[in-house]
Amino acid sequence: VRLASVVGLTALTGLTWLTSKTQPLLAIGLSWILLGSLPRLLVQTPRGYLNEGQFLIQFAGVLLIVVAAWDQWPQRQFCDGLT
Repeated sequence: VRLASVVGLTALTGLTWLTSKTQPLLAIGLSWILLGSLPRLLVQTPRGYLNEGQFLIQFAGVLLIVVAAWDQWPQRQFCDGLT
């Protein structure tokens, strides 16, 4: 499970790096999730999976990603209709 977590966080880091120039709001959201998840990987608490609030910090990053997608959606819909 730890190996899968490290691979997932590495992939998230790469995706953040790739999107940092083209979509900065998306990159900030991905970074927020990455930085919020990293301590959960390093500091393991017994029965940590039972904490209902352990995803609240990462949820702000998810909201930023949704806002970035919402910002790009009208442009894609309009451009698709022109072609």
